[in-house]
Amino acid sequence: MPVRFRVLSPVVAFAAAVAVVLSGCAPETAPENTPTPSSPAPEATVPGETTGALVLPTCGELLTADDIVTILGDGYEEFSPGEDFESTTVVPDERVIGVLEDAVKSQRCGWGVPHTSDASVYVIAEVESAAAADLRSHLQSEADFTTTDVDGAPVTTWEEQTGFGHVYAVVSLDTLLIAAIDYNDDTLRHLLTALRKVNPSLPAGSTATPSVSPSATPGASPTPTTPATPRPDPGDRAVLPECDDLLPLSTVHALFGDAAERLDAGGSAADHMPGPLAAETVRAAKQSKVCTWGIPFSDGGFGVVAAEITATARDRLLRSLRKASSYTERTLDGELSFTHESESEFGTIAVVYVFVGDVWITVNGTLSMATAREFAGSAVDAVRSANA
Repeated sequence: MPVRFRVLSPVVAFAAAVAVVLSGCAPETAPENTPTPSSPAPEATVPGETTGALVLPTCGELLTADDIVTILGDGYEEFSPGEDFESTTVVPDERVIGVLEDAVKSQRCGWGVPHTSDASVYVIAEVESAAAADLRSHLQSEADFTTTDVDGAPVTTWEEQTGFGHVYAVVSLDTLLIAAIDYNDDTLRHLLTALRKVNPSLPAGSTATPSVSPSATPGASPTPTTPATPRPDPGDRAVLPECDDLLPLSTVHALFGDAAERLDAGGSAADHMPGPLAAETVRAAKQSKVCTWGIPFSDGGFGVVAAEITATARDRLLRSLRKASSYTERTLDGELSFTHESESEFGTIAVVYVFVGDVWITVNGTLSMATAREFAGSAVDAVRSANA
């Protein structure tokens, strides 16, 4: 099911304020909404232990237009969450809300793709040291929250259990507090780097391997760790192999049938995806390639789609797949993959997704699962070779 940007009842004002940016019903031309980088961040000084020691750059300084394209991808832009949006409502946790209400100063920023559901809101704040310490203890004690390390900063996340499964994140580093809805690690790393640059007193980053806090749910198994295939440099485009390299015809003949031929795909990559969320994700991809094979004048056929997607789209897709009971998570040649099998009037339909860095491979068609995984493995080898 496509993910649509929705916020809980405390953030109705925010939803109304940014409807022009995020709604598919918005006008053809979105209004200018990028704050001038030189405009000062809003401040609300309150009595406390700290006295505004941290420098909080503006949104345009934290993530420039070039940074947005490099980190998030084409089509993303900065938007203003609106004056009516209360920074405290970005995450539905009373303790976080209370600390943000008493913040020394704060800055809220939003980045997304106009007329789509791809959007994130971040609130960056300076808070009192005692309140920050108490909040860290609270976040790490919550059974439903997960705390990991991102560039030397503890990041606590949890997922909305109803609606569209938004992921909330809170970073508490010394007196710096970052709260976000639908965040991604790449953006967070960049924000931390930019904040540390102007605030040398903040603890430096770390290369330590993230550790996940154990789940308190009886019998629950930890979320599998995504294989550590290096992602291409964000400034570079991945190489998507040609169809004959992605899956040689000799391999098709050996596993599918000697009569099989490569066929004209017809339509876009989205037309060959097995579901609406997959179609929406590939439609917003940086680039994609679709290849089809089949036995002429028969119902036997399948397709392979390779697409380069953003880190945000990849993370959102992974969350949805992990929530779908019909998909099985496993590895394929050391890479993260998901499989799904169903019956139709044409026979068994197999779907295999594999993630190789920022390249997402889909095999979909009238195949046995064993054959589909063999074809996916061939595509993985081709993508690795093309991007070595």
